[in-house]
Amino acid sequence: MFLKTIKESLIIFERNFLKMMKTPEQLMDTLIFPIVFLLMFTYIFGGAISGSTANYLPIVIPGILVFCVLNTAGASGTNLKEDIETGIFNRFKSMPISCIAPLAGTLICDSIRFVISILVTFTLAIIVGFWPSSGFIGIFLALIFTVFCGWCIILDICFHRSYNENIWISARHIICYHYAFNVYIQCSGAC
Repeated sequence: MFLKTIKESLIIFERNFLKMMKTPEQLMDTLIFPIVFLLMFTYIFGGAISGSTANYLPIVIPGILVFCVLNTAGASGTNLKEDIETGIFNRFKSMPISCIAPLAGTLICDSIRFVISILVTFTLAIIVGFWPSSGFIGIFLALIFTVFCGWCIILDICFHRSYNENIWISARHIICYHYAFNVYIQCSGAC
């Protein structure tokens, strides 16, 4: 039974992965945002905020990671909600497959998008001179934590009704993250 559920989840994952590859726009937030935002914040704002780009990289990398995962999670949650509303999940319910397989397959595919986004961010960060003080263990823990946070956002989006509401929820997460926390500057003295 368990192996059958895993097999069915992987079949749904393959469907979603092929769908993602056929529409490369879905990968834009995964590939382009980390590159643009990391280079922009590091080389345009880094010298002004921290004095040098090397001093600014340890401050900005966690912020860029979470920002990219929020963008990816918003798109993934909206795609999942669209699949639910268009009836594909109803068709899956009528098939003799495990109830959890469609959701698990979709989350596995979205996890691939998170991993790609995180690896692009860390690869570019290492190229421009950043190395995490905790090494590969820190990168792995950041990967696990951001995938978990992304899943929480996806589930938050799935509980709401309309497409416009989903866009607002995704934007709410991003806006609250940007303005509630000082992720792009170092808090000194007064904090």
